[in-house]
Amino acid sequence: LLPRFNVLAESYFRKRGSALAINTICTDFRDSLLTRSLEMVEHWLQSEGLGLPPSPYCCLAGGALGRGETTFSVVPWYVFIYGDDLGGADYFKAFTYRALAFLEKIGLLKEGSKSAVLKSFWRGSRTQWRDEVVGELIPQGARGLMELVRRTDLRLVSGDVDLAGEMANLIRSM
Repeated sequence: LLPRFNVLAESYFRKRGSALAINTICTDFRDSLLTRSLEMVEHWLQSEGLGLPPSPYCCLAGGALGRGETTFSVVPWYVFIYGDDLGGADYFKAFTYRALAFLEKIGLLKEGSKSAVLKSFWRGSRTQWRDEVVGELIPQGARGLMELVRRTDLRLVSGDVDLAGEMANLIRSM
C-alpha cells in the first residue's frame, strides 16, 4: 500500500502544489497504517494465546512525523513505550519483535540492517524511558540537550493517551 500511496500523494502534490496538504495526507496515512499494524500485532498475539497486553502502551512519532511534516519520503522515528507491569516485558518483547518485522515489511521502517531498523524504532518500558532521559541524556550536557530538543517533537500516534502524555511531559520538563 505504501508505494502506491506515495505515487498518489506525489501526483496530488504536482497538481495542487500545497506543502501543507501533502504533509497532512501523508502524516494521516502513515499514522493510520501504523495504528492498524499495531492492532493486527495485538490480535495475532491474542490468537496465539498470549492474551491482551498486560499494561498500557503507546507509540509516539518523532522528527518530521512528530511535527506532522511527513512527505512521501521520510526517515521514520518511532518510540514505543509500555507500562512497568512485571509480566509485561516478555509480552512486549514478542509484540515489538512482530511489530518491527511487520512495519519493515510494509515499508514504514527503514529497510536495511537490523541496527537501522532498531534506530528508527526505540522501544522500552516507562522506567527505561525515564532512565534514558534522566540518567543518560541529562548528564551529557549540551549533547544530551540536543537529543532532548529532538524528542520534544514526539506526538502520540497510537495507544494510551495518559502514558503518552506522561512520557512526553517528562521530556518537556527536562
